[in-house]
Amino acid sequence: MSVREGDPGQEAPEELRVVPLRLPVETGSDGREWIVCEAPRSMLVPRMLAATGLAGYEPDTIACFLAALELAGDGAVWDVGANIGVYGLIAKALGDRDVRGFEAVPDLAAAATAAAVGNGLDYPIEAVALGAEPGEAVFYLSDRSDTSNSLAEGFRPSSRSLTVPVDTVDEIVKRTGEHPAVLKIDTETTEPDVLRGAAVTIAEHRPWILCEVLTRPYCGPALMEVIESWGYQWFLIKGEFPLVPTDEIEGDAEAMMWLLAPEAPSPEFWAAARRWRERLNACGPVGPQAELKALRAELKAERRKTRQVRAKLSALKSSATMQAGGIVADVARRPLRGTLAAPGKALRLWRSRRRG
Repeated sequence: MSVREGDPGQEAPEELRVVPLRLPVETGSDGREWIVCEAPRSMLVPRMLAATGLAGYEPDTIACFLAALELAGDGAVWDVGANIGVYGLIAKALGDRDVRGFEAVPDLAAAATAAAVGNGLDYPIEAVALGAEPGEAVFYLSDRSDTSNSLAEGFRPSSRSLTVPVDTVDEIVKRTGEHPAVLKIDTETTEPDVLRGAAVTIAEHRPWILCEVLTRPYCGPALMEVIESWGYQWFLIKGEFPLVPTDEIEGDAEAMMWLLAPEAPSPEFWAAARRWRERLNACGPVGPQAELKALRAELKAERRKTRQVRAKLSALKSSATMQAGGIVADVARRPLRGTLAAPGKALRLWRSRRRG
């Protein structure tokens, strides 16, 4: 791998951001409820996760992804364009399928590997780009964000680049004997090339595919040209489930991910997607501010309970006082045994016996 001449030399290690993430599991589940991402503070995805948790990080797409993991046939989960590996971590933490990630940028691949190992979810993350045919290619590092690096020259302003190895889905399947049942692709406008390199695998194994489609530059026509002969349906992941298939893949400024389904999703699929989406709502950010907010809410609830208990005690005390007063009055009215006619005489007699 070579770096464009003129790039800065090795720098001091960057401070890390540690981001704990709640997983979308049922309360009280015996399974894993947390994962932790630890990555350089300059990376965008960890910063987004720290701010929103999984509840605000592509929750509709993650819900469809997890539904596909439940209902797809035999096979692995492949995350193409993994960045720090969020989808792979979720798949490995919540499922029992083999997982494989692909990320061409060494720093991002290293962060994804560190997160997998650190969570005890070790799975392979290959530092390669996937495309239409194997070889080598220039990979352009975006000046804007580490989420918009691409093999497509000019996709984003870039003052740095890498020469990276390029592989194909079909070649990796042939080499490893593993095939994807769920394939997530986010490669910044080169998704049609990734699918061209997966034609044999898709024809034979029919994986469920989650694919990014950007509005600029727009690759929808190229995607349709590649996949329309495969008999897939496509759904923009936006709005309430069940989603409705469309005739064309169109760019959308608010939603970028599409579900490419090898068959019409069943009612069970959409029910699973809804269930995962509801669980993701509880996966908000975890950190000092979020914890402070939660503690304040807990304190408010405890104060409310305390006020309710005090009100009940006050009512009980008032009632008990009234009852006690009635008992004393009743006793005072009753004649005592022997020669004593009132409680006052009994008290005087007791005192005289003590003095004697």
